[in-house]
Amino acid sequence: MINNTETDENIIETRYRAGAGQETLNIELGLAGDISLSSQSGTSASASPTLSGSSTSTSSVSAITGGTGGSRMACFIGETRIGLSRTKPISEFKELDPVYGFEGKLVRMGQVLHVFEHWVTELLRIEFSNKKALYVRAEHKFFFMGTFAPIGSFGVGDTLWHNHDFSVVTMTDKHLLTFDKPIKVYNLETSLGTYFAEGFPVSNAKLPRGADEEAVF
Repeated sequence: MINNTETDENIIETRYRAGAGQETLNIELGLAGDISLSSQSGTSASASPTLSGSSTSTSSVSAITGGTGGSRMACFIGETRIGLSRTKPISEFKELDPVYGFEGKLVRMGQVLHVFEHWVTELLRIEFSNKKALYVRAEHKFFFMGTFAPIGSFGVGDTLWHNHDFSVVTMTDKHLLTFDKPIKVYNLETSLGTYFAEGFPVSNAKLPRGADEEAVF
């Protein structure tokens, strides 16, 4: 059962009931048999996701437990495509995989240092003027106008940078999805501290390297 309620002028909450979790997200993404995304919400996602695809090597994954709806950890759903001209789902990355990142507006090739996975019960579904759609935690920081800001701080009508040329796209829709059952989500730590998610320049997660450092997600 779905209940849509407006929480402010820029975001509509879609609350899933009756034990909703990964199976319901599959429906939302058009992955459950003949049920398409349009039959669920009247919109369409940009990716062609395969949630049953390859899993990340357990030797390179940090399973973060205890984080659900209230988690402050930034992340994307598993089929979010990472990279630029050649992409693959974030759930398929492992340590030492090459990955494009950026320093300022200079695009460079880096490496994956760590893969994080954890479980959440809230995600934003965001759509853009270039027909891209993202399922992401509100805390994840996106790069725009030379600085990083949480995607949750952007609203419908705001612009963000996209692709290797940092062209401008506009946010056209923003929904909060809440689930009764947790959804598995992912983040990366990279050698450049950045990567591209569905073409959007974003910040990475970071494990502490010493007693005086804190984890950054």
